[in-house]
Amino acid sequence: MAMPYGLPLWFTITFLYRISTLQSMSKTKHKPPSRIRYEKNNPIVSFRIEKRLYKELKALLKNQGMSIGDFFRVALKKQQIDFDELAGFQYDKGYEDGYDTGFGSFEMPCNVCGKPMQFDIMMEPETEEIIREAFAKWGHSDCLNE
Repeated sequence: MAMPYGLPLWFTITFLYRISTLQSMSKTKHKPPSRIRYEKNNPIVSFRIEKRLYKELKALLKNQGMSIGDFFRVALKKQQIDFDELAGFQYDKGYEDGYDTGFGSFEMPCNVCGKPMQFDIMMEPETEEIIREAFAKWGHSDCLNE
């Protein structure tokens, strides 16, 4: 079957389909009014810095428990740093680090010279067995009487 201008039917259908597909692809996705207001009131700020400075910034933000947005608000004096909260965060972090570092390690005096001996059951598992054996008969007087 001949079409106007001598084009076959299948070519015309394919051509029209491709045009409709391109038109639908070029349409932008619908944004709700609240999203449009948010984007208008909160523009994107983007810039490039050296990798070394970026790493320093990320480390600073991690230590301070801040986002990049918080950092710029403080820098522009639009937000105050809550030093009490920051001190509590640093205290908790230090406590956890100290606990993790010190767990399983302790000192006992030498029975001969009295100088402290270092024990670390995390690094030397056989030490734990020896200590458990040595203290097997130790306990609270109430516990031992039962």
